[in-house]
Amino acid sequence: MSATDDNSMAAALSSTLSNSFRQVPLSAIPPMLDCILTSTSLSPSSLFFSLLDDLSNVIQSAYSDGKLDSHPRTNIAAMVGALCHLLTKWKSNREGMLSFLSKGFIPLMKMGHEFDRELLNQIADSFFDVVQNTNAWEPLEGTLVPFFLRSIGVSAGIIQNEELDGTRWYRSSVFQVSIMDTYEDYMHSLSGSFPLPLSCHVLSLILDAGLQTFQAAPVTDSVLEIGCCYAEKFTADLLWNLCNVTERLLLQSLENRSCTIGFLLPVIFKAFFSHSSFNISFHGQTHILTRNCFFMRMWTCCRKLFSLGSLERRDAYSTLSLYLSYFSCAETSEKTDMSDGEEEFDVRSEKELWNEIKRGLVDEDGLVRKQSLHILKKLLCISSGSQSHSGISEKKSQGKHSVPHGVTKRELWAYNEAKSLGVGRLCNTVDSGLNSQQQWDAFLLLFEMLEEYGTHLVEAAWNHQITLLLQFSVSHDNFVSAISRGVHQNQSDAWDEVFSWLSILWMRGFCHDNPQVRCMIMQSFLGIEWRKYGSSVKSVPQSFILGPLMEALNDPVHHNDFGVKGVYSSETIEGAALFLHQYSSYLDARERIIFVNSLASLAKRKSFSRAGLMGLAECIAASASGLCKYNGNKAKSCEDGRLDKVQHEYALEDFPYDDGTELLDVFRYVLESSKQHFNPNYRFRVCEKVVEAAASLVPASDIPLEILLHFISTLPREVTDYGGALRVRVQNWLLKNHYTPHYGGIQTKLLESVNKFPERFIIHPHQVQNFDDEDLDAWELEVRRWARVLFLLIKEEHELLPLVTFLQNHGTNICEQNNHSEWIPVKFLTLILGLIQEIQEMQSRRHKCDVKIQTKSDIGLLETEEQSSDTEASNIYRMFTDPLLIILEGLVSFANSSCSIFSSSSDMEYKVLPRSVRGKLGGPSQRRLSNSLTTAVLQATISVKAVACIHSWCAQPRSGILLNSAFTFLWRFFYSTIASPTCNSETEAEICLAAYEALAPALKALVSAFSPQTLGLFRENCKSLLPSISGESWLDSLVLSFLQNINDLLAVGFMARSRRAVLLNWKWVCLESLLLIPYYALENKLQVECGSFFFSDATVRLIFTDIVESLENAGEGSVLPMLRSIRLVLELFASGRLYSVDSRCASLDSQWFMCDAWLEIDCSGAIATLFWNIKIEIFIFGLSFLHFYACKAVYLHGLNSSRLNTQLDYYGTWLFSTEMIWHLVCSSWILHASCNKRRVAHIAALLSAVLHPSLFNDGEMHDTDNEPGPLKWLVEKLLEEGTKSPRTIRLAALHLTGLWLSNPRTIKYYIKELKLLTLYGSVAFDEDFEAELTENHDARTEVTLLAKIPDSELTEAFINTELYARVSVANLFYKLANLTGRVGSSIANKDCQAALESGKLFLLELLDFVVTDKDLAKELYKKYSAIHRRKIRAWQMICVLSQFVDDDIVGEVQHCLAIALYRNNLPSVRQYLETFSINIYLKFPSLVMHFLLQHLK
Repeated sequence: MSATDDNSMAAALSSTLSNSFRQVPLSAIPPMLDCILTSTSLSPSSLFFSLLDDLSNVIQSAYSDGKLDSHPRTNIAAMVGALCHLLTKWKSNREGMLSFLSKGFIPLMKMGHEFDRELLNQIADSFFDVVQNTNAWEPLEGTLVPFFLRSIGVSAGIIQNEELDGTRWYRSSVFQVSIMDTYEDYMHSLSGSFPLPLSCHVLSLILDAGLQTFQAAPVTDSVLEIGCCYAEKFTADLLWNLCNVTERLLLQSLENRSCTIGFLLPVIFKAFFSHSSFNISFHGQTHILTRNCFFMRMWTCCRKLFSLGSLERRDAYSTLSLYLSYFSCAETSEKTDMSDGEEEFDVRSEKELWNEIKRGLVDEDGLVRKQSLHILKKLLCISSGSQSHSGISEKKSQGKHSVPHGVTKRELWAYNEAKSLGVGRLCNTVDSGLNSQQQWDAFLLLFEMLEEYGTHLVEAAWNHQITLLLQFSVSHDNFVSAISRGVHQNQSDAWDEVFSWLSILWMRGFCHDNPQVRCMIMQSFLGIEWRKYGSSVKSVPQSFILGPLMEALNDPVHHNDFGVKGVYSSETIEGAALFLHQYSSYLDARERIIFVNSLASLAKRKSFSRAGLMGLAECIAASASGLCKYNGNKAKSCEDGRLDKVQHEYALEDFPYDDGTELLDVFRYVLESSKQHFNPNYRFRVCEKVVEAAASLVPASDIPLEILLHFISTLPREVTDYGGALRVRVQNWLLKNHYTPHYGGIQTKLLESVNKFPERFIIHPHQVQNFDDEDLDAWELEVRRWARVLFLLIKEEHELLPLVTFLQNHGTNICEQNNHSEWIPVKFLTLILGLIQEIQEMQSRRHKCDVKIQTKSDIGLLETEEQSSDTEASNIYRMFTDPLLIILEGLVSFANSSCSIFSSSSDMEYKVLPRSVRGKLGGPSQRRLSNSLTTAVLQATISVKAVACIHSWCAQPRSGILLNSAFTFLWRFFYSTIASPTCNSETEAEICLAAYEALAPALKALVSAFSPQTLGLFRENCKSLLPSISGESWLDSLVLSFLQNINDLLAVGFMARSRRAVLLNWKWVCLESLLLIPYYALENKLQVECGSFFFSDATVRLIFTDIVESLENAGEGSVLPMLRSIRLVLELFASGRLYSVDSRCASLDSQWFMCDAWLEIDCSGAIATLFWNIKIEIFIFGLSFLHFYACKAVYLHGLNSSRLNTQLDYYGTWLFSTEMIWHLVCSSWILHASCNKRRVAHIAALLSAVLHPSLFNDGEMHDTDNEPGPLKWLVEKLLEEGTKSPRTIRLAALHLTGLWLSNPRTIKYYIKELKLLTLYGSVAFDEDFEAELTENHDARTEVTLLAKIPDSELTEAFINTELYARVSVANLFYKLANLTGRVGSSIANKDCQAALESGKLFLLELLDFVVTDKDLAKELYKKYSAIHRRKIRAWQMICVLSQFVDDDIVGEVQHCLAIALYRNNLPSVRQYLETFSINIYLKFPSLVMHFLLQHLK
């Protein structure tokens, strides 16, 4: 038969066969083809190519459909089986093999990868069976292998990025091998489109097939003749290429690594498992590819992956897991007979491997932990299935096992659980210890139990097994000996390795998801008797201590008792401190300093909770305590008498300078961190521990003075000032006398450095001639730090003599120094101001303490005792007064010359502003002046401030000294400032603003020095400067001029908005000082002449209106002075110190005399009434005059006091109309609502200013035509806002209850508000509130001015608790109940009656509320729910109000009580109902018979 006929017959037969293949099983296809070939004359080749063409059509059809159904899939599998059988039958099958690869195999591989992975594997198996049977490895090597290798190179970017280096033997050149010419173009076009996983998968299958052939066929001469030996060469070459590709892909992307680990590495390890080496011929040279070489390269790749991210770590663990799955520890040790004599590579000898396993075991990723655990078991030759804990011996007693006595049910249950796990209870005297394998079993058991969430497994095994590990780790055959292989030559290294593994268990326990497990592990760790292990305790890894242990201390679950009853510690903190003391006691001085430095540095890197920061501070102090055994807050001597290498006392020449500086820096950061926790007692404890650590490690004299000053300034002043709890300790540290032969005592050296500070500070050259506000602020801060340390060091008066001498020498020629440098006198004045400020602070603190020793009963602080050698503050005043008086004259002259900048206009022309001002966005407002003008202005400002400060200083201790020159300078400066002309430019406006800035301290000094001695100077200056005010109120013209001038300055259009805000702030500060003059005069018992009062009512009205109109838009810095000014204005009106009886009243003297006469004759008749009304009507001429006559009439003739009160109330209302008060109230509320932060000082000032007692006694302020008055409206707003702001409602309750107690007649207007306060509940504690009261002087002052009930102990105990609102109301009605029994004047009787009526009203309101309210009337409610708490609060208050039950309301009370008693309530609520009932029945016994007995029947 011709070839054409053969082909046509084959084509016809192939179409028929294609349909038949679907009907028969795959196993029947080869026999069917054999029958066809036998019964026909067709050759296998013709039938093969016909079927191959049909297969190509089927493949194209599947691609066009986009899917592969079951029928085409079966057809393809059958056709491939037929083709492979024909290839086997075809003897010379090279051409057929190549055709099948290009048209069938490669397209099918791609299609199978996309549609059906199972079909892909089936086709590949069939094809490689053909290759194995026919030994057709050469076509594969020339086509398929290069094709897929090239595909890998394209997919991985290897070919594009670089050419492989052929100079090294293990580099493959296969990517340059050309494929057979016939299929070259086609194969190259397909290679780039093949996915990487498919290429790796096919190559792995090829290598696996080659390995099978290589292993199955022995190499003999007959085999060589038929070419079967070629499989060995093919396998070796392919293995070599895949090893190189694997090394590349393993360091690339996640997908590439996944393909490598999933496809290539298993078959490569399989190859090396069967043969340790392969011979490869490359470029005419023979090389040996060994197992060792490849393993080392893979380990190198794994090391690189470990240093990358978490995904890379996973892949590295997967690679190691594959390696160990093929080459276990036993097999590795057995297969050491390398053909080349090279020693077998054992990865267990790599220390880095064990370190990576340790890292993996504590990784946050659970999969990584499981991989690490699996690898560890492989390395230890422990299989998961065969792991037995029976090796952890259980010593069984004879007969029935006895149950231990004295254990809890929980411990007994854990004991039984341990028995079920095979965990025995070994006695302390175990005859034979555990071997290393058994110890590893214990370790793995504990680790796997910690992976579970439940507590029962850990409770069952932990304490027992961890004790065993520690007990037998001291032996030579400890569990780390199984992996050390002789690496650890000494016991210290062995202990390091033991604790590095044990710390893994502790770390996993500390971060366990179950809080109970975390607590148990922590208690177990801290319960270890570390003293028994001696110096080996320092082998606990520092990374564990500084990491997991300190993080665990920051876990609140370990500190349930923290802060209870003011004790800021816990058992966990004490245990951790004891451990760290034991740990650090075995470190030398250098190591201890480094460790404490690292420990304290944690505050910079981590955020600590309150308990966590306290634990950190305790641990720092314990670690720094040296040779002393740590026990709570005290130190004991070492019991064992052990001597450390380093003495606790330091020698200066041996102390590491840099370490001390760095230590104080990190200690300072710990102190700064404590400021975010505002509780003063807590902060004291932290500071105490930090100071203790600093005193233990850092010699104060060997630290740079700047660093030491900075550290001391971080400590709260209240703990280091006079009477402070840490003052003595800080002084002992600073003055500790460590003898050094070079410098003498440390005290002398440190004090010498401190005494030299003023000269260094003043003479130290400034970088530039000019300076600005930032420089000045930095200088002031530096001086304050120095002054604070100075008076901590000074113990004797003579130690201040160098400073006094320095002030005298530099102060006398201050003007001459100004000619040389402008910043020298400014620095000198800054030094004086800081010194005076520190002495005043010290005197104020000493006055408050009054040589008082604080004990534990005082604010919970420890006992402190001030040293008797402290220099008295009065002596310090005496020492500094004389030199300051000496330099005052020269200072006034210097201030006069400096202040010329405020009046001269020669240098006022526009100059370029500095870059720091131009284009500045945000931050504090800066002066819009040139550098030179800024320097001049600051010099003038600081000089005026210095004159004012020294004037106040010298006038205070020596009241007889008349400081005429300073007083006159300040007075004239005031006048010149308020008389300055209108500004014509921005520069002039800035100069005027600076003048008002300097005026604020000047006015403060003038006002504070207002006394009988200065009255003559004051009046003399008034007459000389403002002669027109003679006969008028003294301050009217001055205040009006001040307001007019500063308002004109505010109105000019030259000033920037931010600068106008600064000027407004100074306006209100100065105005507050002016309004204080009458009060200082009254305080100093200043007697004024007739016609010499300070303000007229018109002027005060103008001031009041100006303040109220500005309240709404007030800045944060202006709030306090504005509210204080309002309070001062209201007090001026209320006190009657406004009006002066001047010459305009002289013509009325005779009329007043006649009125007196008529009053003396008959005050009960109509004439007396007439003249009384006349006096009321002419009240405009003088409030004090009215008071005099009104009081005189009452005193002499018993005029009806109710009429007097009515007229006075009317007069007060006339002075302040309701509209004015409404304006004040609305503006104040807008101001309060616009504040971002609810500051204590602002809230208290608002309450005391707007809710002023002088306004509160007026009924129209609370109710007007049955509508809320202005004060009631404000109270409603404040209490409504107080539901969101605990401090607002507490301060409001404090002030309002005081006002209500003083004015019982106003309580009836606030029944609703009283009910709100009674039922109020909020957060338990406001730490910020405590912090502001402790640190903010304004807050303390404003709170003391509130109209509180005179019960300081109750207020102090409850002011910062959620109880205070209702406690204050309860206390109010308790006081009112006591008031109802008093008998006195008619006014007192009216107050008592009002108190009784208000109590009745409030009682009836609460009873009605608890009976009718929807929530409080409920009988089903949960314990501790909101309803439960509100019920308790309401009935508690009702019990307090039981004293107000009277005959007129007892029936209504009994009715409500009966309803309430019939309802179901929890016992905690019903006890108050029954208490109230008992009080009623005791007060009204008749109710027992008429009501109680009837219901009992």
